[in-house]
Amino acid sequence: MSITALEPEFEPVRIGMIGVGRHARLILLPSLTFVPELQLCAVATAHEETARLAGQRYRVPAYVGYEEMLERQEDLEAILVVGGKHQPEIRAVLEAGKHVWCETPAVTDAEDAADLRALAETKELRVEVGSCLRHAPIYLRLKEELEEWNRTSPGPRLFQASYYPYVGHFYNLFQYLNGPWAAVSVLQGPLETLVHMRFVNGDIGAVVSRKFHNDSIPFEQVSVSAEDGLLIAANGRDLRRYYTPEPRTGMELSFDTAAADLIGPTFSMPYGRLNHLYLRGYIPQLQHFARMVRQGAPSVCGLADMEETLRLRQAITRAAETQDWIEL
Repeated sequence: MSITALEPEFEPVRIGMIGVGRHARLILLPSLTFVPELQLCAVATAHEETARLAGQRYRVPAYVGYEEMLERQEDLEAILVVGGKHQPEIRAVLEAGKHVWCETPAVTDAEDAADLRALAETKELRVEVGSCLRHAPIYLRLKEELEEWNRTSPGPRLFQASYYPYVGHFYNLFQYLNGPWAAVSVLQGPLETLVHMRFVNGDIGAVVSRKFHNDSIPFEQVSVSAEDGLLIAANGRDLRRYYTPEPRTGMELSFDTAAADLIGPTFSMPYGRLNHLYLRGYIPQLQHFARMVRQGAPSVCGLADMEETLRLRQAITRAAETQDWIEL
């Protein structure tokens, strides 16, 4: 189905949204206009004034507090948990018998995460955690290229990423690309952090985060390298693959020593699947959640994945405090 089509692929899932703050207004609510399989039917905010303004702007019933929305809108099938502390909201939604899509970080306590996973399984409800990079076309293609590379030329590999201080999604992405981590260590400066990692499969990697005066500098880069090549994704849009099938040294090097492929979006008109909300994975993650509810599609980032990412973030915190390697 074309992303610009107004006709839904199947009967729309009736959803409510908890929280209409900055991320909801700039990212999720605009993304919903491209997902006819999700029908926004209600919103809940923490204050009367924000509820009044949200109701006027989005033309749906707006409630003060998610409890009132869950009580009065029994016809809702699923809830997008965006604002709040996440854990109490997810629990209340599951207790009300509704599916959940939750923005990250979702839950920051391991016991709470395990408790919610058990509740969802008991209630036979779907819970998906926002993981936009796992749905972003550039990283899906990188994963495809990596899987093909692994089949033809198994590791070892070096994984590297650089981004601004908000790097949680890249920890999650590396787990998606290469499996769980075995150990981490951390080096910190005043405005920068370097996280070293060792994967369970023996590969190693690093995630660099750095603060700038503002985020206008293009600093997003993800790469996977091995002796025979390099995959490098720049700024969430362009992917290059370099091949070095034969060892060459010294004077043997030439312009054609390494073959290369460039994979990236090509377009002249800003429509359809070539807009930023799609390229970043925001629209695809919501489309996938609708398919999870209606068609039983498998989870891409569920509560178990959230628990793994939480364990990883806690290990990184301990590594920064102890200045030592922390085993997971």
